[in-house]
Amino acid sequence: MTNQLVDSGVPQPQAGEATQLALFTPEVKLALANLVGEVVDAASVSVQEEAAVDIASIFSPAVPAVSASLASQGVPATEAQVGGIVEGLDPLVIREPGEEPLVGPVSPVASRLGAASLLAIIGQVIFGAVYVIAAESRVRAMRTLLTRFAVGGLTFALLLKAGSWALDPGGGRAPVSESLSRLADSKWLLPGSIGVAAAIGALFFWLIRATGGQAARPEAVSQPTF
Repeated sequence: MTNQLVDSGVPQPQAGEATQLALFTPEVKLALANLVGEVVDAASVSVQEEAAVDIASIFSPAVPAVSASLASQGVPATEAQVGGIVEGLDPLVIREPGEEPLVGPVSPVASRLGAASLLAIIGQVIFGAVYVIAAESRVRAMRTLLTRFAVGGLTFALLLKAGSWALDPGGGRAPVSESLSRLADSKWLLPGSIGVAAAIGALFFWLIRATGGQAARPEAVSQPTF
């Protein structure tokens, strides 16, 4: 915009200062916030086509406010001229065709986190099996282990879900916060599923203990009568 104003005859210092002040209007700030959200969305989508952001359409609603700001500073720029500058903005290419998403639930970061979670599950199964085999009472050890898995899995799922909301309660924050929020929200089902499955298993063993304990309880033997 500064270059366009200079080309139209506005002195360089005045054009630069007027452009900087125009950026602080509420309409431009809203457009910048929308731009950040569009960039994050374009970086996280899983489509194979080119991901780009149409900057011109985002900043078009701010043209009247920018024109008024320039006019208040004595810069002879009409709304049509400012609109022409905005319409000439090229789309911002975030990802080339075929490139993987940079952030989000289908990004390489999320894939590596999923692989790490799978390795953690395998480790839990192996060490849990060793714990059960080495225990004096395998049923009691299995019941205790499943109870702990249930508590840990459900707690971790709640932590991820609450953390996702805390990072970005209303949506549209800075890219880092929104990306971390989406990543946490995409992974809460894994520990949640483990916790629910473990809770069902623990409940099964607790029911066995309750029913089996009553069945195995020695009843009073009646004395024979003669």
